[in-house]
Amino acid sequence: MKNNILIILIFVSTIVFGQKYFENRNDIPEKYKWKIEDIYANQSDWENDYSKAKQKINKLSKFKHNIASSDDLYNILSYIYNIGYITDKLTLFSLMTNSVNQESEISDEMSIKLQQLDNQLLDVTSWVDPAILKIPKNTILNWFKINKNLSKYYDYYKTIDRERLYILDEEKENLVNLFNNSAYAISDTYNELFYSDLSYPQFSDEKGNIISLNSVEYSKILNDTNRTMRFKAYKAYTNHFTSKRNTCASLLSANCNMTYAYIKAYGFNSVLKEDLFTDSVPKNVFLTMLETIKNHTQPLIKYHKLRAKALKLNNYQPADMYCSVRGNTKKYKYVDAKIIIKNSLNKLGREYLNFLDTMINERRIDVYENKNKENTVAYTTHIYNLTPYILTTYGEDITDIYVLIHELGHAVHAMFSMKNQTSINYESSILKDEVTSTINELFLTDYLLKNATNTQEELQILEKAIENMNYYYSQTFSADFSYQVYTSIENEEDLSASYLDEIYLNTYKAFYDNSVSNIEASNWTKYGELDFYNYKYVVSMTAALVFYNRISNGGDEELQQYLDFLKSGGNDFALAQLKKANIDLSDKSLFLLIPRYTKKLVDLYEMKLKEMKLINN
Repeated sequence: MKNNILIILIFVSTIVFGQKYFENRNDIPEKYKWKIEDIYANQSDWENDYSKAKQKINKLSKFKHNIASSDDLYNILSYIYNIGYITDKLTLFSLMTNSVNQESEISDEMSIKLQQLDNQLLDVTSWVDPAILKIPKNTILNWFKINKNLSKYYDYYKTIDRERLYILDEEKENLVNLFNNSAYAISDTYNELFYSDLSYPQFSDEKGNIISLNSVEYSKILNDTNRTMRFKAYKAYTNHFTSKRNTCASLLSANCNMTYAYIKAYGFNSVLKEDLFTDSVPKNVFLTMLETIKNHTQPLIKYHKLRAKALKLNNYQPADMYCSVRGNTKKYKYVDAKIIIKNSLNKLGREYLNFLDTMINERRIDVYENKNKENTVAYTTHIYNLTPYILTTYGEDITDIYVLIHELGHAVHAMFSMKNQTSINYESSILKDEVTSTINELFLTDYLLKNATNTQEELQILEKAIENMNYYYSQTFSADFSYQVYTSIENEEDLSASYLDEIYLNTYKAFYDNSVSNIEASNWTKYGELDFYNYKYVVSMTAALVFYNRISNGGDEELQQYLDFLKSGGNDFALAQLKKANIDLSDKSLFLLIPRYTKKLVDLYEMKLKEMKLINN
């Protein structure tokens, strides 16, 4: 049995700009902190459950190779899923404890224990899937018919039956697992090189103060109106990676080759095929998405050319791509953000808003930054039958409110799914999850623009909204780069630093044309590793735009279609669920929605720039 019983989902969002900071977490009012005691009241309760899970895993050997009846199958699956639920709780508590205090030795100890537990569980369950697949299909299907208790695991059987060709026997599975540590070691080496052994890149500001450029500080400076500061930060941060380009090329090549070897061991002939198989996405959907977005970057190019004019720059460069043309002025207090979010999502109906109230009012959001709290990402995490939790570091910037409404989309989606699905199939996939979060951002943009009080505020909103859409171009860019690199690997070509430079630079020019100058060809060094995760965000936003257009212009029927989508959880693949909602992603025209929506925003942005006399008519 593969490690697929853990159902904790973490959705990483954009960097959070924490501004309200507490040196001591105890100084934060309770209402702004997680009610973590709903998982475990104290560390002792966690240790008790850990011991219980360990004991249960040790007893798993009594089931080995003994599946001779429907009751035997039910007993082994229910036993493993019961362990899975305990380890889910253990992992959730450990994750959240670490997130609010990354210097906690206790959370480090919990993490080490859980890794050992996970490895042990993998070892003792590696025989299960092969054993199930040895049972004649007619026999096992009959067991599901006659045994009502077993029937809830039918979706699990469907999954491994679909993967039949790619499941190894116990001996081979154990052999492949031996290489897991080697695979992780490559990524660990990259992280150690750039984030541990080397300190964060540093530079001095205009007053001579030394600034350490972690990812949060770097993003803040790129948003600064001081161009000299932006350039110094960009050069320091970029050089931190590109100065080691040959080492990066070696690590990236090793990582890609290891990934390719791993998926070949399971019978796949390409990394893309394995990734698409997991979500049952046809290759033509991936290629159509890639081609359509890549060939319709005109709105993106126009946006950066407009910014260059407004900023009065003849050589608009990467360091200029994120600062506001007028500076971010309006702040959004947390108490106001909650009201804005509810009003923004009013069209999604009473049941949706009730779930939203639960998340906002019952201490499910860890709001403010404190010393040693994770501040580079926001995430949503949950396990079955427990109200989800959201991590953020709310700082009153417009970005913070977008991050919060995004994560609330994940949380409410999970609540709909839990209410309507079993613990076995409530878990969804990233392809679906990102539909339910990004649609919220679209409604937020509408609400903010409608209620803006002046043109400067409208510009601020539009820049944020267009930056959000720019994200989907950048994700397409990353997917394209990954596709070219893995194609080279599969064609047995060497990945030298110069070759990677060439791929990156050509891809960048294809997306941005000449709207941005002085591109650093070795910026691929910041990737660390490559996969095809990126394209899923683009597909999800495409579907989100369909639902958004329908709900904005429709009525009860269009809303119900979306709510049914939320309720369906993981009872089918995302594209199949979308098809039930009359969204067929084999329709090439749907991928034009991102360029069209971006064009709409950019055209409005141009009009506001003219109103402010930042560009000529």
